[in-house]
Parts: sequence; C-alpha cells; structure tokens
Amino acid sequence: MVGRRVTAAWYHARSVLGRPRSARGFRELINKDLVGNFGNFVNRTLTLTSRHFSSQVPGGRGAVTEVEVQLKADCARVVLEYRNHLRHTEFRKAVQALRELWSLGNGHLDARAPWTLVHEDEEAAATVLRTAIHFIRLFAVAAHPVIPHSADKVFDALHVIHHPESVDWNDLLELNGLVDGHPFKLPEILFRRVEPADVEAYDRRFGGAPQARST
Repeated sequence: MVGRRVTAAWYHARSVLGRPRSARGFRELINKDLVGNFGNFVNRTLTLTSRHFSSQVPGGRGAVTEVEVQLKADCARVVLEYRNHLRHTEFRKAVQALRELWSLGNGHLDARAPWTLVHEDEEAAATVLRTAIHFIRLFAVAAHPVIPHSADKVFDALHVIHHPESVDWNDLLELNGLVDGHPFKLPEILFRRVEPADVEAYDRRFGGAPQARST
C-alpha cells in the first residue's frame, strides 16, 4: 500500500512540475492515468489472456495489417519524444508522452476488442492479446524512470529481467520479443483509486496534494 501511495505521488509531482498542485487534481490525474490507463490495460490484458490462453503468451500470428504498421510507427514516434524529454529533464513533457504511449495501447485494444473477437476468431484474438502483452512490456520499460516501483511489479508478473542500462528500444518497438508460451502471472492491483475521502484526508494533512518521495 505504501509503495502505491509513493508511486502515485511521484507520478503526480512529475506531471504537474512547474504548475499549481491540488489534491483534487492529484485524484483526477492518478485515477485517469495510472488506474484507468496503465493499470487497467495491464489488468484486462493479462486477465483475458489467462482466461482463454492460460497464463502464457499466446502464439497468435495473424497477418500484419496497415493498422499494426501505423501503430508501431506511432509508438516509435512517441517513445522518441519521451526519451528526448527525459534526456533534457523535461519531466512534465515526458509524462505527457508516456501518457500518450499508454493511450495508443488502450486505443488499439478497444478497437480490436479481443473479449469479443475470441468467440469469433480465436487466432485473431490471440494475435491481439500477444501484441497487448508486448505493449505491457514496452509500457513498463518506458515507465521505469518515472514510476520504478510499479514497473518492477510488471516485470515480475511477466517474468522478465529489466536492465535499464541496456534497453533495446528497437526490439521493444517490434512488439514481438517474447516467445510463444512465455509464462506470466497476474499481478496484484498496481494502483488504488483515489477516492474523495482520500482527497479530504490529503487536504487536512498536507493542505493539498501529497508530497512526492523517492521510491
């Protein structure tokens, strides 16, 4: 629980760097970005895959379409922007790019709807979920400089070892680096929703959003 609170505060601090901070803004940001975007993508992808293809990377090898080609190009563009912002210590812009990357994955998952597709074309659904699992890996590697505690939980769930000093971004952006049958486990909930009562507690205790502490 402490780890999730620190991660949320850490993310919020970088998102609003140089701007006024508020407890209400903290709640909206965390619930939208960490809970609803990153955390929700990880949870629904791995839960759905576990339910229909066991707890392993499915072997779907559907045909590559223009949609997937454009998706990879968009991811490459956003990752480049993100890395440049980090390199120049532009943390607020870096978090904005990270948010855009997460949204690309969620948008693709929503468009392909594997929860419906699996009942119509199992191989196609496997391909979508295979890509989504590789998105999770990409998300975690990209997020590690900003929210390392949560990213490490994702690496543990995927049974992969992360070496920050030797990241192969070209490999990650291919979205196919994990072999068919690679095992994973369902992680604990990555982020807890911030409720109105939490906002009131933060206001009473801190006079605003919680202060960030290093993980």
